[in-house]
Amino acid sequence: MKMAEWKQHAVCVLPPYIALKPFREIILYLWLHLSAAGKEEFNLKELEEALRNESESSVNPIIRREYQRCLQVLQYLLKDLVMAELLMVNQKGVYRKGEHFSEFWYLISHVLSVEKLVKWGIYYLTKQGKTFFTSESLVEVIAYKDAKDIEKNLSELVIFEDNEWKKVLEKRNDRWVIKKTYPYVPASLLKPFLISDLRDRLLFSIQVLSQDRTEFATEDVLRFIQLKEQEEVERVLRKLGFKKHRNGWLIGYKNADIFVKDLESPLRLSKGWVEFYCLNILDRGSYSWTELAYMTKADPSTISRSLKRLKKEKLIVPSGEGKWGRRYYITSCDNCPFLTDKETCKSTLISEIESIVREMKMPKPTVDLKRYSNQSLKRFIDLLNQMKMDRTEKTDIQEFRQLCDSMFDQPLHRLLEDQKKAKSIYEKYGPVKVVEEMMEMEYPLPYLYSSAAKKTIKLLTHEKKL
Repeated sequence: MKMAEWKQHAVCVLPPYIALKPFREIILYLWLHLSAAGKEEFNLKELEEALRNESESSVNPIIRREYQRCLQVLQYLLKDLVMAELLMVNQKGVYRKGEHFSEFWYLISHVLSVEKLVKWGIYYLTKQGKTFFTSESLVEVIAYKDAKDIEKNLSELVIFEDNEWKKVLEKRNDRWVIKKTYPYVPASLLKPFLISDLRDRLLFSIQVLSQDRTEFATEDVLRFIQLKEQEEVERVLRKLGFKKHRNGWLIGYKNADIFVKDLESPLRLSKGWVEFYCLNILDRGSYSWTELAYMTKADPSTISRSLKRLKKEKLIVPSGEGKWGRRYYITSCDNCPFLTDKETCKSTLISEIESIVREMKMPKPTVDLKRYSNQSLKRFIDLLNQMKMDRTEKTDIQEFRQLCDSMFDQPLHRLLEDQKKAKSIYEKYGPVKVVEEMMEMEYPLPYLYSSAAKKTIKLLTHEKKL
């Protein structure tokens, strides 16, 4: 299927690294946060102030650094988005989202794979008049890097330990020395290096470099990152049938459109990405391989092999049998697969919850979030993010609520009024906990409705002594 003209124009003038952090974070902010606030127009000063406020209000230095990186590239990104006609700007410097801005966010949200980034990069270079390219020049348009940015991130690289943030590195005479060690995770269990967050790439690079040296320069880290990225890019180029000619690659295609026609289509997940995706899901609850295959859209055999690798590395353990077979869970927060200790993770999650609550103009939470497990906090963030998405949907949310009420109110009321039904279920299945589970199974309702039903059953079984 031929790509729409506006998409062809966008991927022709925009380099692929626009789909990765920090650029994608700014695009997400424009798409999500401004829509939630009902803003149609903004200027550079307003956007800079909003991002600066987000950075300063966070107690987590990792999140603060992410927003600072956004500020560094903001002007360049706005200029590129205007050139791609995804943003409009008037003579007063007031920006307005273009007709296809939301669709562009959908496009780049489907490009998180090395293969798709490589294809986009080849198309981009072709449209710049290139018929020959090196691995280095391709990586330059796929993975944004700034030596000053790398230096700054190395100086602010931290981990959370003993209730405080501690720096990983210390600079001595233009060389970096490791101050604080952290857990090591095999590269095979990380998602592809090229699309990993900068912090994860730096931590992994330092781990590898520290195996044969006690100190290193910023250039050593940059060189290692470049080599890792070039390895992944060349692997994809060979897979696509490209042949290396001297020190570079010949494009050799008369019609470069074939490289971008499937940017939005589902792609078979690479090995490292499958493991990363599974670990993220299992960090929120226990699931079987059948459920993981459905949720990741990967084929069951791939999931099976991935789970075996994760078990071999002792990152997951079986957690019993369920309806869909054996279920798995992460080993523990003390053996974190994401190079993060328990307190660092909790601090990050709480900071994210507080940030989302502020954005949605909800009352400041009065509960002590530190009491809850990291897994519960992650699931709660998923719920908050879904609520944010609901606010940005064009569908009338009030109309949607009315639809839910009309569909579920009547059967819910019948259920709650039928005490005889409640009594028979209780007598048949025993304790209240079992009754709650059966209620949810027999009457599959949206969360708020099923929650209300279960609370009512508790009242019936305790107060009425059914």
